[in-house]
Amino acid sequence: MGKSVPSTVVSRPFSTVYRWLRLQSRSLQWTALGITLMTGLSRLTGFVREQLKARYLGTTHEADAFDIAFIIPNMLRRLLGEGALTAAFIPVYARWRVEHPEEDRWHLVRICMNDLLVVLLLVVALGEFLSPALVRLIAPGFRAFPWKYAWTVELNRLMFPFILFISMAALTTAVLNAHRRFVWPAAAPVLFNVAMIGIVLAWAHRVRYPSLVFALGVVTGGFLQWAVQWPVLRRLGFTPAWRLDFRHPGLREVFRLMGPGFFAVGIAQINMAIGQSYASTLGQGAVAALTYASRVQELTIGMIAVAFSTVLLPHLSDLAARGDWLRFRASVTEGVVWVLAWNLAAAVGLAWLSAPIVHALFEYGRFNVESRLLSAGALAWYALATPAYSLNKVLVPGFYAVKDLWTPVRVAALSMLVYALSLTVLTPRYGVTGIAMSSAVAGWTQMAVLLGLFQRRFGWLTGWILRPGFVATAVGIGGMAAWLVLIGRLWPYPYGGPMSARFVHLGGFILPAVGIFWGLYVGVQRLVFRQQTVRPREWTTDPRP
Repeated sequence: MGKSVPSTVVSRPFSTVYRWLRLQSRSLQWTALGITLMTGLSRLTGFVREQLKARYLGTTHEADAFDIAFIIPNMLRRLLGEGALTAAFIPVYARWRVEHPEEDRWHLVRICMNDLLVVLLLVVALGEFLSPALVRLIAPGFRAFPWKYAWTVELNRLMFPFILFISMAALTTAVLNAHRRFVWPAAAPVLFNVAMIGIVLAWAHRVRYPSLVFALGVVTGGFLQWAVQWPVLRRLGFTPAWRLDFRHPGLREVFRLMGPGFFAVGIAQINMAIGQSYASTLGQGAVAALTYASRVQELTIGMIAVAFSTVLLPHLSDLAARGDWLRFRASVTEGVVWVLAWNLAAAVGLAWLSAPIVHALFEYGRFNVESRLLSAGALAWYALATPAYSLNKVLVPGFYAVKDLWTPVRVAALSMLVYALSLTVLTPRYGVTGIAMSSAVAGWTQMAVLLGLFQRRFGWLTGWILRPGFVATAVGIGGMAAWLVLIGRLWPYPYGGPMSARFVHLGGFILPAVGIFWGLYVGVQRLVFRQQTVRPREWTTDPRP
């Protein structure tokens, strides 16, 4: 049974009760804000990287080859490293920190690192050998272009070591997050982008195939992302030592929990592979156009949802270990309100400004008007999917925190079926845009089912947090949308203007829109909080799941 709420707290005025729980999540939000800022810096440097890619590769066959070649190691990285491993390691390590002395905890970290390194070396070697088959599987449409297929295989082999470096970086990040070190690991991806930018600026204009330089930048950036976290880990007390032990009880528990997490993340990667497989049959530039659109979408998901999800998992794991289900549910509700507010606003802005955003960010060099139309159509639908995928990243840690990794697996499997069915219906009619539309349908289906299962497992989200958040979000988005319509009519975007004019106009659209949304959101939320009342049943404690 979870901890009950003190009667002295429940009997006090609402503002006092609110502060009692609100203070518990304030540090959570500030930490998430720090991660958001670092992730924002990473995304901004990522945009510079993508602008260079658009300039040198555009939406050509060479761009398609690079994107497919990078998808394969990046997919395995998410499968083996950042996804299943992180979700399994943090809850186990949190329990070991409570139940075991410090040396035993660090021994567990050493064993996990050494064993993972061996596994990853085998994966890289196998990937180098199976690269032709993997390319045929992911991009069957490339077989019609022999040079394109052969070049994709070469780039894929060159980039396969990336999975080793980035997966080791993911484990290091998991350890630092378990020790509440969030900001520096969030800043590490900046080095990945900076490395690629530096290498591309130095060499891309000197070679016949610039995609080769981009591939070298991927591997270099992955190594730097791992190496930069080591000083922080050493300051926490970690000392490396070489020893393998695949029978270590902590490692075996991590592997046991990785099983369902592996399937959950694997299904998401299968979705991505299916979408890119469809795109590979749609002609030149389809794969690249989807990639450019998804990079813009990742900015909103990464800056808010991923940041809050990163902080939320260790926080919820601690609350679940103590049986504090009231704050557990309140923390998830805070995440839902915060993430939904910003991502609904971002979805409206991205959908409304999809063409100007793509034009301003990418339309240089070999990226032309046709490239813009392909990417903007996909971005508009990716934008509508953004709130759903962002909420998924808030709800899933709730299940992970109680070591229930199978529920997200089942929901992800359902999402995959919905996505595959949507692709068969929408892609023949709408092309590249149909793939993005299918992503939106699958994302909202997954979110709705996850929310229902969360309510069934843990109880309803905290209503006194949810109600004012929804009202404030609706008012804020309404004011922001009115501004976008007004400024769009009075000050049309200059597609034929110079680079400076592009960003001046986008700044005139976006910065005031953000200010209007935030001002209305905060003002309305405070007003509704003062006027609402709290029913006693909203403070009852959930039973242990």
